[in-house]
Amino acid sequence: MSSIYRHIFSVILLLAVVLAPAHSIAQSNVKRVLVLNAYHEGFHWTDRIMKGIRSVFDYEEDIEIFIAYMDTKRSSDQEYFSKLRDLYAHRYRTHKFDAIVSSDDHALNFLLKYRDELFPGTPVFFSGINDFHPSRIANHKSFTGVFETYDVPGTLDLMLQVHPKTKKIAVITDATFSGNVFRHLVEKVETDFVDRIELNYLNNLSIGELKQKLGQLTDDTLVLWAMYLRTPEGRSISSEESVRIVTESSKRPTYCLWDVVGQGVVGGRVTSPNYQGAVAAEMALKFLRGTRIEDLPVSGSPMVYLFDFNAIRKFEIDENSLPPGSVILNRPFSIYDEYKKIIWTVSCFILTLIAVILALIYYIQKRRQAESALQNALTKTEETRDKIEAILKSVADGLIFTDTENRILLMSASAEGMLGRHLQDVFLQPMNAAIENLALQEQLSAIRSGTREGALVEFELPSVAEGAVRTIQAKPSVVKNKEGALVGVITQLSDVSRKRELDRMKSEFISTAAHELRTPLTSVRGYSQLLLEQKGFDVEQQAKFLSIIEEKSHVLEKIVDDMLNLSSVESGRAIHVEKDWHDLGPTLDELVSQYRRECKNHRFEAVLPENPVELMVDRGKIVQVMENLLSNAVKFSPEGSLVQVACKIPAREVQISVMDEGGGMTPEQVERVFDKFYRADSSLTAKEGRFLVDKDNDKKG
Repeated sequence: MSSIYRHIFSVILLLAVVLAPAHSIAQSNVKRVLVLNAYHEGFHWTDRIMKGIRSVFDYEEDIEIFIAYMDTKRSSDQEYFSKLRDLYAHRYRTHKFDAIVSSDDHALNFLLKYRDELFPGTPVFFSGINDFHPSRIANHKSFTGVFETYDVPGTLDLMLQVHPKTKKIAVITDATFSGNVFRHLVEKVETDFVDRIELNYLNNLSIGELKQKLGQLTDDTLVLWAMYLRTPEGRSISSEESVRIVTESSKRPTYCLWDVVGQGVVGGRVTSPNYQGAVAAEMALKFLRGTRIEDLPVSGSPMVYLFDFNAIRKFEIDENSLPPGSVILNRPFSIYDEYKKIIWTVSCFILTLIAVILALIYYIQKRRQAESALQNALTKTEETRDKIEAILKSVADGLIFTDTENRILLMSASAEGMLGRHLQDVFLQPMNAAIENLALQEQLSAIRSGTREGALVEFELPSVAEGAVRTIQAKPSVVKNKEGALVGVITQLSDVSRKRELDRMKSEFISTAAHELRTPLTSVRGYSQLLLEQKGFDVEQQAKFLSIIEEKSHVLEKIVDDMLNLSSVESGRAIHVEKDWHDLGPTLDELVSQYRRECKNHRFEAVLPENPVELMVDRGKIVQVMENLLSNAVKFSPEGSLVQVACKIPAREVQISVMDEGGGMTPEQVERVFDKFYRADSSLTAKEGRFLVDKDNDKKG
């Protein structure tokens, strides 16, 4: 019995493992990352670094981040760091981290001292580090990251380039660690500018003293905000408040060495905290994905010329004086600047369509010219009977020569094969002995009498293939002698069956394309006119309209590609269909949502299966068909009525239906439902498409 119990227990254990919740198994693969910030949440610089870090980790489902703020802008003595060590030792005593991302110097210094005690062996990826030197981490394993680079001479050159009459620069710093670093950086390059400007240091002043000094600046002076986040009294102030105090107290333009652009300064050549946070997070992610930390070396942050449009406008700065590639924040929203790529793409589609049409017109004209030249050449060679016989033998088309009494004298071999008659059987007999066609007989009689010039006559003949017919084109032309007297008529026979079939295919293709173009073009034109002619739309509405224009432009692009593929039609090949596996449910739901947004005067309903509808189809072609059906349903059903799109899966097939509350169709009309562009009782049902938008409520119909 004990053996039986063991087997039962094994089966139960196996089922428990197999049926364990997926999330509990996946939980073991989650990587934990500690983000340690030197400063406090809400501090401009720290928030920007965190934004860069989140831009990497927030999209990784197997990454769990823990965020801590050391708040060292407000307190940074050794006793405080010792208490932080005790706090983190208690807070994270049950946590094991796979990586640590730090921001700014105090956080890095803290980890250099306490990492091995608090988080043994956990790799550290730092960012926002001032005045970095490799010796700083030389005796510490698994430390790497990105450090801040500052271009003091580049910013000073920029200030003198934009304001060439400047003679003095007032440099603002405080007595914090970072403030002393920035003052040292400025002092290092002071000798390089001694012949160009005078640097005056406003260091560690109270707010009142700083305002007084700034209010006394002369017109040949600029302000450089290097660092001012703590007053001599020990009060911490935010970068926003600090910049506001400086820019409101001074009538002169203020520049910066690190990114506080957008708070009142004109700008500068700065390093981006967003970029540093993102780079440090990406390095940590690469490590977690298997890259060795030795292959992730320390790097410096790139510099960018960054400006505030509002400050540029305030001080009437010419944008042409700014360095090439400068980034300008807070510039007023421009539809063209923001979406010029989409606008140009749509314009190119329309121009391409026009070019295709012009090319078709040119092709038709050239063909007519060629046919005319051929006819002139044929007329000139018909001088004698011998020449006519030579032509009869050399040309591929069928040729029949009849005399002035309409009797057959000559017939080429190709004409014999085309008509199924031999010359010996119809020699000296009237033309109707070879071709029984009343229109051709009337044409021959008219040109012999001189009352009508030669014109084309088409007729059908049975083909050798059972049940098939051929279309023959006959072109009679008079033949005269040297004196200008009529000696007979030569009739050129051409088998144009293939040509007529191709013409029919081309006509149907171009008509189909034109029909397909109408629906997306209506949306493109309608939304474009709204954006160009009406005011008052907010940015969200404008972006929504432009996204619809872009969506319809892709439809236009597909149709134009099909039109450019006319060579496939001429060679008899079908239009290319690109099949792939698609779930029709989301596609149908998206179309119904689109028409629900655009056609507010109708009600739309989608009845779709709960399970996916996976089919091997050309999604673009399916969308074109559905848009035609939905467009017709809107046009030919009463306002306020219901348009329903349903998808059913009976047995082994998929049925898609579009039902509306229009007038319906008679049985006779149903018989012609697949005739191209057939419209039942068009005088009563034809409607023009409409495009209505209310700029306040965004209503479309």
